[in-house]
Amino acid sequence: MTLRLEVDHVDIPFGTGGKKIPGGKALQVKKINTAQVALKGFNLSFRNGDNPIKNMKIHLTDVAHAGNDVEYTVDVQYQDKTNADDYNGRVEVLIIADVDV
Repeated sequence: MTLRLEVDHVDIPFGTGGKKIPGGKALQVKKINTAQVALKGFNLSFRNGDNPIKNMKIHLTDVAHAGNDVEYTVDVQYQDKTNADDYNGRVEVLIIADVDV
């Protein structure tokens, strides 16, 4: 068993409401035996002005692996009381994998 830690980044494009953005990374290994992901960091911001935050969520879901690829989905929502203001950002993901090198 060899533990591999890798960092991946997912850019969140401008828009409103909830977004599901695919992410993933090919690891330079022979095979991935198991893999999980964890939130390492994030930055979300509204396009215009000062907006009081009503709801913010970031979930990492649908984690899968095949061969030397790890895939996941970033489920994100950032809204004020109107849910009509554009936001964007970036999520940092930590990939934790048991691999064969």
